[in-house]
Amino acid sequence: MTKHVFLLGIISMIILISGQITPASSQLDCAVKSDYSFYLLNFDAVFIGTTVNSTMWDANKDWQNIQFKIEFPVKGIDKDQSTVDIITSENNDGFQFHVGSKYLVHAGKAYDVDLFTGICSNNKMLSTEDEVTNQLSKIDNIRSSMSPLRQIDSGVSINDVSCSHKKVFVIKNSDGSPACVFLETKEKLIQRGWAVK
Repeated sequence: MTKHVFLLGIISMIILISGQITPASSQLDCAVKSDYSFYLLNFDAVFIGTTVNSTMWDANKDWQNIQFKIEFPVKGIDKDQSTVDIITSENNDGFQFHVGSKYLVHAGKAYDVDLFTGICSNNKMLSTEDEVTNQLSKIDNIRSSMSPLRQIDSGVSINDVSCSHKKVFVIKNSDGSPACVFLETKEKLIQRGWAVK
């Protein structure tokens, strides 16, 4: 019980420090950011998945453990990973997840919890396949507008780096740094030994 109270305090401090709660009014400041790259850069895990299980995580029934079947890992989730558990607080400030529904999930790491999400995380229920496709397209467009290094620094796996249209991904031979170049340039860089095939 003491561990849970301590954990709640730590999570509240993290949310407060990150600016998601306005201390003067103690009300949530969950204004949706117009620049979606905020969510890609500031959350440790982003994925689309279907809820398969929901269990209470603590004795007071304030915190839930939600298990998701991973359908589209975007960031912070291994491609080979089939499920992930996320902690959320439905009673206090959490987003309500329903078993069997598909969601776009943004989650962060918190003390003693692998991944945590809440109402300010901009999670979205995706009711149709068109919504899933549109969301993935939006994410891909934003990722490809970021430099490869910025994508990797934000937690995107080097194998998942996106380049803007007409450009392809290469890795510099000498130091493994990423770059997006035109196809003709890639071939020349490989011939010169600058880039890895």
